Amino acid sequence: MPPNVPTRVVLVVDDDEALRTMIARALRPGYEVHEARDGSVALALLDRIAVPYAIVCDVTMPGLDGFELGRRVKKNPKLRDVPIIFLTARTSGVDIVEAMKVGAAHYILKPFSVRELRDKLDKLEKPDKPGQPAPPT
Repeated sequence: MPPNVPTRVVLVVDDDEALRTMIARALRPGYEVHEARDGSVALALLDRIAVPYAIVCDVTMPGLDGFELGRRVKKNPKLRDVPIIFLTARTSGVDIVEAMKVGAAHYILKPFSVRELRDKLDKLEKPDKPGQPAPPT
C-alpha cells in the first residue's frame, strides 16, 4: 500500500484461532487487522484501537456472541456506522433476520471464500445517513 493511503482497520472476531489467523493473513496487506476471540474481548479492544473500517464477526461464540456484540456496537455513537460482516455457519432464516435487525452489512456463510470476504470488504460503502447500516447482501 502506498505510504500516503490511510490504513483501513478491520476487527476480526471469532473463537476459532486458526480461522482468525487465516482471515488476518488474507486481509494483510491492505488492512490493519486486530483480532479478538469473543465479543467481550472485542468490546475491550474497540476502546483501544482506531474506529474500524469494518468488523468481521462470527455469530456463535462463548460468552458475548456476535449478535450481542453487534447490538452493543450499534448503540455506541462512535461505532454505530461501522459495518459488520457476520461470518457464520448458522443458516436459518431466523438468524439472517436477526443479523439484519442488528444492522449487518453482509451475512457470509461458512465455509466461505477468502476472495468473497475481501470483495465484500473492499466494496463496503458507508451509509448515507448517520446511524443507518448499509443494506445486507
